[in-house]
This record gives sequence, structure tokens and C-alpha cells, in this order.
Amino acid sequence: MCSLFYSINKIIDKYQKMLALLFIAGCLMLVTGCQEKENIKNIIALGISKQVYNGINVSCMAAGEDKSAYIAVVTEDASKKLIKISSDGTQKEFGIPLINDNKEITEITAMVLSGGNIYIAANAGLSYDDSDLVLYKMNLEGKKTEVIGEYPGYCNARKLIFTDGRLIMLVQDKSRKELKPVLDNPDDIFEYKGEVLVSQEGKVLFDDFPVVCDIMDNNEIIMYAHSDNGGFYFINLTVKNGDIVQKSEPVFKDLKQLMSLTVTDGGNLIYTSRVTNVQGLLEINLSNNTSSEIQPEKGVISRQGDICYSGGVTFYITEDGINCFTNNECKKDNKVIRVIESENIGFLNAPYGCGYQMDIKQLNNDEMSLRVLSQDPDYDICFMQSGDPFGLQVKKKGSFYPLTEINGVKEYLNACFPYLKEAAVNEDGEIWMLPVAVTADYLVYDGQMLKDEGIDINSIKNLDGFISALKKLPGDKAEYINTAYYVMEDILLHDYACRNESFDTEQFKELSSTLLQISGDGLFTWHSAASDALSRHIQEQFLCSLERGSHFLESVCTNPYVNVRKVFGTDEEMPLSVKCYFICINAATDNIPASVSYIETLCSYLMQKKDTMMLIDKSKYTDTEITSGLYNFHAGGEVVFDVPGELYMEEWEKYKSGKTDFKQMVAEADRKVKMYKEE
Repeated sequence: MCSLFYSINKIIDKYQKMLALLFIAGCLMLVTGCQEKENIKNIIALGISKQVYNGINVSCMAAGEDKSAYIAVVTEDASKKLIKISSDGTQKEFGIPLINDNKEITEITAMVLSGGNIYIAANAGLSYDDSDLVLYKMNLEGKKTEVIGEYPGYCNARKLIFTDGRLIMLVQDKSRKELKPVLDNPDDIFEYKGEVLVSQEGKVLFDDFPVVCDIMDNNEIIMYAHSDNGGFYFINLTVKNGDIVQKSEPVFKDLKQLMSLTVTDGGNLIYTSRVTNVQGLLEINLSNNTSSEIQPEKGVISRQGDICYSGGVTFYITEDGINCFTNNECKKDNKVIRVIESENIGFLNAPYGCGYQMDIKQLNNDEMSLRVLSQDPDYDICFMQSGDPFGLQVKKKGSFYPLTEINGVKEYLNACFPYLKEAAVNEDGEIWMLPVAVTADYLVYDGQMLKDEGIDINSIKNLDGFISALKKLPGDKAEYINTAYYVMEDILLHDYACRNESFDTEQFKELSSTLLQISGDGLFTWHSAASDALSRHIQEQFLCSLERGSHFLESVCTNPYVNVRKVFGTDEEMPLSVKCYFICINAATDNIPASVSYIETLCSYLMQKKDTMMLIDKSKYTDTEITSGLYNFHAGGEVVFDVPGELYMEEWEKYKSGKTDFKQMVAEADRKVKMYKEE
């Protein structure tokens, strides 16, 4: 997934107009009539979610009685149990007795409560790879469990719904796994795994590439699906006597591929997306087309079937357990804070609303730089990063409301690594920005697995040595390394450009020679097997991976098998180059009180976050080898304001394709970079 994120951000970065950058930086007052490209997001952030169950062994969840949820848990001895969790944190356990001697539950995948019973969908069989769908009915009072249906050919129920006195199931049909929808937009990403909606009798009710579904207050099923050439859409289904008797008109709405969906009072839909911003919950009302993003204070949502609603409370599964929040308490009573956000923020889940109501406009580079540098009074807070093409000019010329005397700011910066505090203070000693997140480039590797293949990662001295070692791996191991050429190329050229004043050096000549030699080598490509194994902690299928950014950290920090080092080819003697994401208050806004209040709350929240790679306190980090390695790198890092890639990548591409020679490439790249830095 991290590689997917990187690919999208790379496309965004690569094709920005260099001429526009130089024009804006040097001739700001002459620019008029710029067209605003914005993506408006209405943010309602929690800041008040709480953990009610601590554990990573949750299989699935279902809404319980008022303000409660039931979770299926796999215990340390591999047995299964149910736990009822209330919003106040009280818990009650239910054991799941053995069903019979012939079927063993390999995985519980979905549940639903109705009439004092809990219905359990499980994969069951003699082995995990030879499992079919089995339905169980368990009486919570008498703890009597019985099989009510066996479905050869179906598996992995994603949702159970009770309507019209019958059970309806969203399951995977093994015979349909190879079917693929025709995508209307070739850039869409949709992984279909044979999902169909079926009745308790096993009859297929809906098979137009369903994604997720839930039950509405009026007992209609709301389905989010994909149609050939039509894209994603919502549709309501009415079920009578085990059949769909009515379908509403489809409402085409592209929310990408979702992981989970739950319906709240009033028909609002809360969902998690598989593709965009999976760290947050999103809410939409289809009747008036309003939408908001709910950013949890605690935990990262990373799996399907992971949210449910009960009596005004939303429960959600994270990697650390179960959290919940009360829907009508997730807003603070503040004047709406207007935020402008750089389009280069990508998938970072920030600036963390902490309960404050925010209207966020995501702007392109041209409009963002104009708004900030001209002190437009029509926004309150700006959210950007040191890698923005206009970042250096903003730091030099921007005028922001000083954060120095705001409660909690100094305490928070003192808790951060010293170089982050240094970056936040300008030449006059004023705190001009608040760092909220950092990212960097890494090589993640499994030292033991590499040693088993004859590679001692610590004995490799340079990029050539690393490449030579990878080329000696057996062909069947290629899928276990994820060192895509375009990632390596961008990381190394970016690091060099930010660290050096000129491209006319022997160091760059050697680097460019090495990159040219492997530019067409099929070994250096994106391998999904390695990416998947890294995120799922499958040791035997992972060797090493280049990782750009920190989107992968939430899952990898708990990985006991891997470690991290600097990317071969970057300057080993220099501090880690860190990209800093930060927020500033606009000095020209008339909404200073709400903005200041937000900063105070945000500082308190940021000091509680885990694994941020920003805080000095080691108790804030997961106790794994990779987290320790990341901590050591980031503790000695350096915030670098980027040299825009457009200034040198265009010349590099010409050189790589033979349209210019090395001397011409260097001269032109140096000219553009010098011009940019002097503006």
C-alpha cells in the first residue's frame, strides 16, 4: 500500500510546471486571475474517542444492544470467544463451544445480533485452505450453538444482515474470484474477490460487483457496488420472503473501494476507504450530499468489517484494539476554522481536528503559494510541508501569527527532537509554525532472511555493492524485494539535489552512472508480494523494500522481523533528511481565538501520540527493533526544504533518453536550481 501511495504522490510531484514556480516566487504581485483547483473537505474530527478493548486479536465485530458491540476474538491458545463491550468499557465474555468433530472454525468473519441470538459466519473445515462458509446460531442466554447452514463454494462472509425475518449475507463466491469489472476510469483501483449478496438459503440476490452494505432504519439494505463501465454507486434493496422485490434508482457516487460501512441514525453513512486516507472515518448523507471526515484521536483503522453503530455510539477496530466515540459529542462549539491545505499533503491524516469543526480547502501549488504569501484574510490556518515547491519561499517571506505565547506550544516543542524545534523558530526567535508529522526515506529489511540468502546488509558499503548483492539472489526471490527503479531514482536524485549546491561533481557522476546501468533491469521493479508481506508481517516472503514516507509506519512498527537503515546511495555522513508537515496561523485572519484554542488542544494531543518519530520520550514508541532504528535516525535528523524536482528531473530525463549529454544536463540543472534559490 505504501508503494501505491508513493506512486500517486510521485505523479503529482513530477508534472508541476517549473515556469509557474519561478514566476510566482519572483513576480507574485503580477500574477492575476489564477484558477483555483481545490478539493473542499468538511472536517469534523473526534479528539474524544476512547479505547474500550486493548488487543490485536479481533476477528470481526457486530453492533450489540444499546451502546455496545460484540467482538470475536482468537485467544493465545487458538480458541475462539465472544466479548460484549459497552461504551463505558465494561466487558462480558462468551465461550464458543465446539460445533462438531468434523468441522473446525478456522476464522470467524462476520456476526449479527437478532432476537437474543447471535449469528456467526465462519470459515470452517479440516484446514484453513480447505474451508467453506458455515453459519452458526448461538443463544446468548443458554449458550446453545447450532449449525443453521453450510455453503460449499462460499467463504469469507463480510457482512451479515437480518431483515424480513431472514439472514442476508455478503460473501465471496469462489467461482467468481477471477471476474473483473470493466472500469469506466482506467485510473480506478478496484479489487473484486467474487463478492455476492445471498440469502440464508444460499440464493444469489445481487451480483453486480458489490463492495459493502448495511441495513437502514426502514429495513432496506443499502449497497455500495460497482457496475461495468458505470463506476461506483449506491442502491437500496427491499427484501421480502428471501427475495429482492424492489431496487431504488442507483446513485452514482465515487467513494473508491470501501472497507466497511455502517448506518447511523438519520441515514448518515460512516465508512472507511481502502484506497484513500484509511486512517480516518468518513461520513456522508446521500440525501443532501453533505460529507465530513472524522479523524480518530486514537488508533488506525486498517481492516474491512471494522466499524459498527449502536445507540449513538460508533465502535471501530484499530491495530491496538477497539475504540468508540459518541456521535453527537464529536464537535466542539467553535467558530468554524478555515484551513487551506497543500495538495502535496497526500494521504497524511492531519492536521488532526481534535473535535474542532474545520472547513478544509485543498489547493494546488500556485493558489496555495498566492494565498499564503499575500496574506489572504479568507483563511485561518495553513497546512503544508517542507517539501512543497514553494516551501522555501514561504519560510523566508511568509508572515504568520506567532505561536510563542500559546499555551502548550513551548512544552510540545521541548518534547520534540531539537532540530524540529529549531525549524519552528525563525530568526527573530518567534515560533512561526507547529510541526505535526514527519516523513523520510528508508530501506526496510529482514536481516535474518537476507543472511539466509548470503547477504550481510551491514557489510555492504555503497549503492553498487547493494545492487550487486540483489542481483546474486535466486530468481524466485525477486518477488520478495521491493526496490522499484523509479523509487530508487527519485530518492537518490532528491537527496543529492537537497544536499549539494551543484550537480557538477564526481559524486553525482558516479550516482548517475549507477542509475543508468539499472534503469532497464527487470529486477528493480515494484513487487506486490514483498509489499504485501511487509504490511502483513509474513517473514518468509520479505527481504527488503525501499519505503518513501511514513504511511507504512503504523503497521510496520509492530513488525518483529524487520529493521531499517538509510537508503544506499544517500550520504551516510549527513543527518537523515526529514520532510516536516506543519501548520501556521494566518496573521491576517479575524478568527484568531478559535485558531489559538485549536493549537492549544492540538499540542496536548500530539504529545500523547505513539510512534510519531518526533517526540524524545522513548516510552511513546513501540518496543520493536525497527522502531528503535527509526527513532535513532529521526533523533539525529534534519528538516530539509526541498529543491523542486522539476528543476533537475526534466534535464535528467533528457540525459537518460540520450537527448542531451552529461555536461549539458549538469549545466542546465545547475542554472535552474541557482535561479530558484536566488528568487
